[in-house]
Amino acid sequence: MNVSSQKMQKKNFFLPTVRLLLILLATMLLFTPPGLWGQDPDKLERFLKSNPFPQLIQRYAQEDIQLELKGETRRREEALPYVVVPGFRCQVFAGLNRTNAEHIFQRLQLAAVDSVYLLSDSTGLYRVQVGNCRTRREAELLLDKLRFQGFPDAWIVETPIHVPKAPQRPAPDSLRFNRPAMFYGVQVLATSSRKNADHIAKELNLHFSLPTQTLKKAAFWKVIVGRFTERSRAEALRDQLKQAGYADAWVTQFDE
Repeated sequence: MNVSSQKMQKKNFFLPTVRLLLILLATMLLFTPPGLWGQDPDKLERFLKSNPFPQLIQRYAQEDIQLELKGETRRREEALPYVVVPGFRCQVFAGLNRTNAEHIFQRLQLAAVDSVYLLSDSTGLYRVQVGNCRTRREAELLLDKLRFQGFPDAWIVETPIHVPKAPQRPAPDSLRFNRPAMFYGVQVLATSSRKNADHIAKELNLHFSLPTQTLKKAAFWKVIVGRFTERSRAEALRDQLKQAGYADAWVTQFDE
């Protein structure tokens, strides 16, 4: 056997061994009790020497890590009050300047706009987006509202959006204890005066006999009518409120 063949065999043996060692160390860092790594290097060395290498590989197989991480991701997704689906949002800013992005984000919050997102990615790009629209038509209506409120450069983007999860049907005796985490309603006013907001809320409650509430967000008090799990019902109420003279009424989302 020539020298080059011997080197190739050593390389073929060495690389898989190093790969297995890296997998072993990564898995042990994740699954070994924290107290072990607080010990001195000599104790750690004795631990590694006292366990056969094949046994450690079998015990801390990489598949266990992947399954655990997938399970944890699934649990986090199930705990969210919304699902992620394809849809549309209005984008108000996209750039590398974080200060500008935060400034526009705060302006949108002060403008009493719901569902405002400040996003960033690994490239350092910052984006400010508004809304969770299932159709382009909904996004176009939101775009008109944003431009009217002083954001003329906003545009529509196709992107994943957040939609409230459909409530599970509970047993009759437990109905009141199993309400969905997010609701649709109609916002008719945003004001810095809580007194004015409470006054309008009482008037709306008398005229429409629907749940009416005031919610504080940033420096404003919002008056919201209705509490629906279906967006279509909130849209019907919005049209009714506009006919009654509340021209700025629009559908919004809120949680408990």
